[in-house]
Amino acid sequence: MYVIKQVPEDFVVEEVSEVEFVPGNFFCYWLKKRDFNTLSALQLAARANSLPLSLFSWAGNKDKKAVTKQLISVKGHSLHKVEFDGVEFVFAGTLDRPVSLGLLDGNGFRIVVRNLEELPVIKENFVNFFGEQRFSDNNARIGRALVKKNFREAVRLLNLPCKDNNFVSALRSLPKKVLLFYVHAFQSLIWNNAVRLFLVEHPDVSFDVELPVVGFGSVVDKFSKKVLEAEGVSPRDFIVKQIPDISSEGSSRRVWAKAEDLVVPELEDDELNPGMKKVLLEFFLSKGSYATEFIRQNFG
Repeated sequence: MYVIKQVPEDFVVEEVSEVEFVPGNFFCYWLKKRDFNTLSALQLAARANSLPLSLFSWAGNKDKKAVTKQLISVKGHSLHKVEFDGVEFVFAGTLDRPVSLGLLDGNGFRIVVRNLEELPVIKENFVNFFGEQRFSDNNARIGRALVKKNFREAVRLLNLPCKDNNFVSALRSLPKKVLLFYVHAFQSLIWNNAVRLFLVEHPDVSFDVELPVVGFGSVVDKFSKKVLEAEGVSPRDFIVKQIPDISSEGSSRRVWAKAEDLVVPELEDDELNPGMKKVLLEFFLSKGSYATEFIRQNFG
């Protein structure tokens, strides 16, 4: 069985962005981290600099067991404490808007795949599933509870303090972006399951085919409809009137993705797994695609 992330240095991720810095009120930093997830690193910086997390913006969450570099912004404030154990913030410039997914082109990867006996034929194209880190243990379950308006269950899963059974108030104590991440995890689960159904009927679809990421504004295809019915939700359920900021309109997503600029060298001896081999892969993925899926579908 192949192994990735045996040590953080086996999984190196660097954001690729054509952003041009301009005078503005958003102070941008390259967040460099090792063995730390993005949210935890930002929470650490927010506490150390006596700032609310709501002032921080970023394009996407990077893997924990990895060495990563990504751009973040802080509204109206520069950071006076920027170095922590495993985390560093390097000033990059200013912008007149917060860092968001729209500023990101994609990510460059250098990934060591270990514990190999032989090298499979590596295919550049792969099914564009949302990866395992999107879901973690409870992310989709929390998102499902929010969409179904089962706020008591969401509070329980999040282990939040709650006074007078005011579950909505307890949930509002979390940053909007965090709550929205859980909703997106549930949407991602629905999309993955719909794509599995789609590929049974259409295994050889063209590269540019898209399926809806279901939200309140989606036109639902028959595959997504089947998954929604199994989940007991409808597109309109993604309007959350009690917490409007986490309502999600939906979008669309390509069924297929491609690893660009792929470099696949010869196998080497695996120093961490005696008697086995390893390979260092280098490639670029457009934003929203998961390297773990590229690896799983080629080596799994």
